[in-house]
Amino acid sequence: MVIRYILSDSDDTIARHPRHGDRTTVHAEAGGRILRKYPKVGFSIVTGQPYVATMDVVEALGVKGPHVYEMGWCWGELGETPKTMVNGYPEVSAVRSLKKLLKSEVDVREFAASRGVKARLIVEKKYMLSFAMLGDSTGSYFVERVLPELLAEYGSDVANYIPKLVRVINPGFAVDIVPNSVGKKKAASKLLRGKSVGHGETLALVDSGQEDLEMLELAGYAACPADASEEIRSEILRRKFKGYVSGYTCAEGAFPDILEYAAYTWGFAK
Repeated sequence: MVIRYILSDSDDTIARHPRHGDRTTVHAEAGGRILRKYPKVGFSIVTGQPYVATMDVVEALGVKGPHVYEMGWCWGELGETPKTMVNGYPEVSAVRSLKKLLKSEVDVREFAASRGVKARLIVEKKYMLSFAMLGDSTGSYFVERVLPELLAEYGSDVANYIPKLVRVINPGFAVDIVPNSVGKKKAASKLLRGKSVGHGETLALVDSGQEDLEMLELAGYAACPADASEEIRSEILRRKFKGYVSGYTCAEGAFPDILEYAAYTWGFAK
């Protein structure tokens, strides 16, 4: 069965995360040239990053979406303003209200610093409550030391939704408070249903984290860069013929390498 659709994470899969300081979209451009040879193969970025932080990669690809941002909150065709996928749930309103409150009334940097943590509120993300860790501070320490006090002091009634209706994701360099009604797997599943594409016709490109692992469940084929997490590499190697770990890191050009391998070995729809 040939591949009809590709789901791909963005940062550290297509292009290096901006935190590394050497972000380039040259490999995204190379991958886009490969994808445009196969117009019957759909392609969507599925990322936890906000739209504004992914625009450079989307534009470099030059491939029509839709693309999914912020764990499934927004999606839109190339060049369009993303649309809200999920709206109106209690946890959605809770998270957005709490973010608005913190943005207007709290100096998060100062609050965290008083508890021995360097962190800031990520205002660029519109639909989830996110904090960036600065210096050598870690997400786990922020969750243990700062977040409970922050919610207790400023969350008011909104904080009642937090334990039951959201999950906290802390990969180390950031902390995301994400409503349970969204996630990469849920958003990607909705997208594939809308496109009438089966799991056996789907390729997923990922690099790290629980959200990426869950998205792999939707794909018959899977691939990752050489510098993906050990957990991701192990899962992909377990698939044997239908899994591929590139010999290149993200920075070295894993993205176009994976696309060339997939087209030659597994086949793209024509």
